[in-house]
Amino acid sequence: MRYRTLIFVIISIIALSALTSCGYEELDIPNFVDERHELVNLVFRLAGADYFTSTSTDYQRRLQETFAEFSDHPAVRRIRTVRFQFFHNLEITILFERCEEEGIFVLRENAHLTSLDSRFNKQRFIDELNDFYYVTNFGEFFRENEEYFIERSTEFFRRVYRNFNREWFRQFGLNPDNLFIILAPSKSLVNTAAWLYDGYSIYEMIVYSNLSHWSQRSIWDHYETVIHEFAHAIGNPIARRWFSLGSDFGALVMDSFRRGRINSMYYSPRSVAEEYVTRALTILYFVDNTDRNIQTLFQLERNQGFRNIVEVFDMLMRYLGRYELIQLN
Repeated sequence: MRYRTLIFVIISIIALSALTSCGYEELDIPNFVDERHELVNLVFRLAGADYFTSTSTDYQRRLQETFAEFSDHPAVRRIRTVRFQFFHNLEITILFERCEEEGIFVLRENAHLTSLDSRFNKQRFIDELNDFYYVTNFGEFFRENEEYFIERSTEFFRRVYRNFNREWFRQFGLNPDNLFIILAPSKSLVNTAAWLYDGYSIYEMIVYSNLSHWSQRSIWDHYETVIHEFAHAIGNPIARRWFSLGSDFGALVMDSFRRGRINSMYYSPRSVAEEYVTRALTILYFVDNTDRNIQTLFQLERNQGFRNIVEVFDMLMRYLGRYELIQLN
């Protein structure tokens, strides 16, 4: 037993030495947890929104216990009344930023929330959110948990972020410097994407990939999720064009949608269409940047109900002029 203990200690020292040699202690690893996003997620949690009420971690339980008394605040009531979808929390988050001079949150210039603009007064909600932030003293709560956030951020950097090739997205017109990742330890389900786009310059588009609490998932899952969410900014417009044309792509999408094996969160044919192209782009990323077997990647998508992924991937390769991949078996 003593020898086993000694061997374990030696291995641990070697591992720590290897980590140090990589320079992690010298890197300025950012806090990937965004205060704005945690604030919005808390409001969604108190409103009882689907996917936001998990209490699987100590941090999530502290959120629930600390702020439960504010479940009737106007900001919470608004979220409850408007009936937002699970992906709107990130879209709302990126609409505003903190004005340090005034100590409040303010709307970004030219901020849009197209799908909800007609029934959602953004400025009124930001005013309510500022009041919620003040009366709950959320800023202090966030700062008290920064050590936990840095631990999660460091782990994320080590396991996932250092392998992320943001330059790969430049070929599709995106600016790699405008790709941002937000960790969301306040929730345990559903990852999303959102972006700010002026409608003219794709290069100016600012894209966010959101990752929920993920400690129990594999490294592959985390990595795939980050790429997948960024790929939505490229894949969604392509999917909408293809689907609107009533082409073979539309038939493939409807075939999968009607089979009923796809996750219910993809509630419409258009959402399935967007997932198909995004998943094909995600596969292309891993073909270009890793040694992952393409057939394994195809099978993973089939297992989730995207039975026609090979055909959609073939369409995408022809669209992008990547003919060398079409004949892969």
